[in-house]
Amino acid sequence: GIFEYFARLDRPYRVFEFGHVFSDDGGVVNESAALAFGFAAEPSNEPEWTDSNFLRIKGDCEALIRSVCGVEVETTRDARRGYHPGKSAVAMWQGAEVASFGKIDPRLTRAFGVRLPLYMCNIYLDNVPEQIIPRYRPPSRYPSTYRDLAVVVNLDVDADVLAKVVRTAIGELCTGVRVFDEYRGQQVADGRKSIAIRATMQRFDGTITDEEADEAIARAIAALSQRLGATIRS
Repeated sequence: GIFEYFARLDRPYRVFEFGHVFSDDGGVVNESAALAFGFAAEPSNEPEWTDSNFLRIKGDCEALIRSVCGVEVETTRDARRGYHPGKSAVAMWQGAEVASFGKIDPRLTRAFGVRLPLYMCNIYLDNVPEQIIPRYRPPSRYPSTYRDLAVVVNLDVDADVLAKVVRTAIGELCTGVRVFDEYRGQQVADGRKSIAIRATMQRFDGTITDEEADEAIARAIAALSQRLGATIRS
């Protein structure tokens, strides 16, 4: 199997496999098509609360579905058998589970003699949406601007949820929201973390003013406080 393959190689490597998966559902055998891919990575010295390789597999999953289907999936935490209980998630599209991904449970890799940490993604092809052709929107002729925020939230708040709240609050002026840093330590309270966000804004009928950008960010801050209990990090 794939674990024996990684154990034999014993070095960073990427693999993929396409096929049909069979499962027992109360005595009824179900068959479904799936695409699995993943990689082995060198151990890192990162803190326990972060994992750049988990973000890699998450990004690979989202990018593949985006390129094949033309949609942006929504990721959410999930505990799944075989995955590390704190480093696994699912990708959803219109209420259907499209994929699961995460770090393979270290107890499982050790049982198969795999030295390196493994990260895998399973895409459930029966749930993958049909290709949605994006509509062309001419780029704005006017310059954009951005604002950076550092907000403090509870540990269970996902960065994707935080970015979605900011994007919704800003509205049509928002052309992008990017989470670019996370901090946990002495400068924030126990049970809290600081997340840095960059919100890019632009008008299509004129140059956006500083006042408009500041008002939009104020709406975002108010929404973050109301919905997620966020505070601005000083």
